[in-house]
Amino acid sequence: MGNNKFKTSIGGQALIEGVMMRGPKESCMAVRLPDGTIDVEETTLKNTSAWYKKTPFIRGTFNMADLLMAGYKCLMKSAEKAGMDEGEPGKFEKWLAEKSGKPLMSVVSVVALALGGGLAILLFMVLPTFIVSWLRPILLSGFCRSFRAG
Repeated sequence: MGNNKFKTSIGGQALIEGVMMRGPKESCMAVRLPDGTIDVEETTLKNTSAWYKKTPFIRGTFNMADLLMAGYKCLMKSAEKAGMDEGEPGKFEKWLAEKSGKPLMSVVSVVALALGGGLAILLFMVLPTFIVSWLRPILLSGFCRSFRAG
């Protein structure tokens, strides 16, 4: 056999009654249908060479957003194919679709994304900064300095 190493750049995500696998050039989704058969859907990915896909620090943000959107779309498709339809839309859903021009899940996903981003910024940036600024006088007091090595 030898010591041949093979590096892959394929990732995946669990779906409702299925799995999605994504490589550099193609994406594939397999979902078990209500009748027990497996539906396989393959997609060729666009090869974009935009500047933001090559710029360090920035590319991570765009890649994460791209992968989150692709995963969410596959998750919604798998729920649809697995027979998890919500049935007839209610009055609120019809009103919201009329006013926004988009279905309820699209509006809810945008709101959830905005709230999730805001919560992440609050928990991982604002709150730690506040806690450290509040603790700084205590940590720099003479009593705490006596425990420092050096």
